Order: sequence, then C-alpha cells, then structure tokens
Amino acid sequence: LLAQAGQWSEAVELYEREIEILGDQEPGRRQSLWLQVAEISLATLADPNRALRGYEEAARIGGLQPAAVRAWADLYLSTGHPERHVEVFAQWCDDALANATGHDHMALARRLEDLGRRDEALARAARATAVVAMIAQLAVEGGDEGSAETAVWAEATLHTVHSHLRDHVPA
Repeated sequence: LLAQAGQWSEAVELYEREIEILGDQEPGRRQSLWLQVAEISLATLADPNRALRGYEEAARIGGLQPAAVRAWADLYLSTGHPERHVEVFAQWCDDALANATGHDHMALARRLEDLGRRDEALARAARATAVVAMIAQLAVEGGDEGSAETAVWAEATLHTVHSHLRDHVPA
C-alpha cells in the first residue's frame, strides 16, 4: 500500500523490517523483498548504495534472473566499482538465459583489459569471436544470407579487436 501511495522510502523501510523479522525463514520471500528494495532504491529513491545492498543480499539468498544480474552489474559500473562490475557482468554473460552477444563478451574483455587482467581479457575476446562465428554458421545453415553476412562482418571486426588485444596489450 505504501508503494502504491508513492511513499517509496517508507515502503523500502517496511520491506527491510519484514526481512529482519523473517530471519532465515522464507528465503524466496526475502529474496523478492531484497530485489524490491534494490529496484525502488535505484529507480525511485536514487540511492545506489541501498540498491547495491539489495542486489547483494538477494544474490546471497540464491540465483537471480538475468535481468536482475544485468541491472546489478550496470549499477556497479555506474557507481565506480569496476572490479565488482566485471565479476557480476561475467556471471550475466555466462548465463545461457541472458542471451549475451559477442559484443557483450567483447565489452567485458575491454573492461578486463582496463583493469590490467590481460589473460582474462584475451579469453573473453576469443569467446566473443566464437559466439559471433556460431551465429554466422547458424545463419548460413538456415539460409539467412543477410544475417550470415552481418554475422561474418561482426566476426571479422571482433577478430581484429581480439588480435589487437593479443598483439598490443602489454602482458
């Protein structure tokens, strides 16, 4: 009712009190409440620290849906936590349900490179190239020449970036 009335801060405080009362009981309910805390804190209260806590607590309870993981990763990036961002973004990229693209893996590779994690960046760049190659192959097998051409072009671009990472980034 508080959320429906636009009393967002009070609603979040109520959710947090309910979580405290539940203790270790009803993990599904607690996770749902933590996610609501995160979403309201981010979207309505402009409180990224509270939102981060909500995502972290929800993840401690159990696995999160890909959309929540991506929001959590993006929040780490926007709040200046690049190490935590790459950890959570990698979880999202590696989740088959997230449908991460080659470009997502390449974005992760670039962020890993920025953090000086060259070997991980190279592995992620190789994975990005493999994802795009698989898409191109599926498009060719399915007779979709337009998609195949686009995928092959994207693969060539990713391969060039991967080669650049391998050849020009200091070890």
